[in-house]
Amino acid sequence: MSYNFISRLHLIFRSLRHKRDRKILYRHLRRSWLFFITPFSQSLKLRGGGRCPYLNSVDRNKRILEIGPLNRPLIPRENGNKNVFYADMRSTTDVKDFYNNDPNVDCSLIVDIDFVVTDSYQKSFIGVEKFDYIIASHVIEHIPQLLRFFRDIAEILNHAGKICLTIPDGRYCFDHYRYPTSFAECYDLYTRGVNNNPMRFLDGALSYTKNDAAFWWSNRSDYLNLPTDIDAGYAAVEQYRAALTGKYVDAHFSVFTPESFLLLLYNMTKLSLFPFRLVEFFPTRPNTFEFDVVLELSKDLLQKKSSIKQEILDNLLSQLSQIAINEEHERFVRRESGYKFNLTVGEIREFEILTDAR
Repeated sequence: MSYNFISRLHLIFRSLRHKRDRKILYRHLRRSWLFFITPFSQSLKLRGGGRCPYLNSVDRNKRILEIGPLNRPLIPRENGNKNVFYADMRSTTDVKDFYNNDPNVDCSLIVDIDFVVTDSYQKSFIGVEKFDYIIASHVIEHIPQLLRFFRDIAEILNHAGKICLTIPDGRYCFDHYRYPTSFAECYDLYTRGVNNNPMRFLDGALSYTKNDAAFWWSNRSDYLNLPTDIDAGYAAVEQYRAALTGKYVDAHFSVFTPESFLLLLYNMTKLSLFPFRLVEFFPTRPNTFEFDVVLELSKDLLQKKSSIKQEILDNLLSQLSQIAINEEHERFVRRESGYKFNLTVGEIREFEILTDAR
């Protein structure tokens, strides 16, 4: 057991004056650990892992489409992956022009785009063989019409094909001060056929803050990092007005947390609007800012009387409940200890062993 971990435990326990409080702390930590090792159901995998952990289960012999690879594709073609194709809303030349002045993007490494998506995926891939996997890292938050996207992209997947998503957790990135996207908002845009969402652009521009996951994990209630640049605020309003005329302005149109995303899936499934079932879920790991999701195509769920819908809904409800419980445990521990700390799953296990030994 590391010295750092023992020191942290000592500080935590020293802050709790009574033996009763220490037992409560242990009980909550133990439950938090059980949350990570207990599956929600045999049909659903909830687990940890490194960045984009779903890549370990992607069959490279199947047809793979990666959306928005930019200069860092998750499955590089030069590694012998002949079955991977790249898609973007812009051509290769246009992508390079768009990011030409972005210091965070090395334009010389931008990959060649095979398919340019215009209007819809279904129309853009007419006559193209369907795919077994679609990979999209940090993509869906940039899509103004979320429901339309899922319904549309289902048309280019083979039966039981999978879409693998890496999604930024709004609590721990520059979206920290924004509220998560709700089902009502998504459904309203879908019903009205709106393909642009200037309001969400303005929300993001006025709330933009530091992109530091470790900082936000330890300072969740911080309000000292709200944007203070008045000129930037007025510039955001001008861009908002331009977006109202139909001009596309890139933004995080949607903001998600693991809990809010699962709630969104629940409501979309309940109302027969979502042709996918959740098969793998990787929650946000401490001091990181993204979570991962694997969805499997199941068009039966678009039917009001689908035989598998109740099972899917029950799984989602179970997941929602356990995520909420886990986060409540974490809030309890932080509140009772009066000490800002982040316990990893491994450290919780070490804590169990240490306590049991006593």
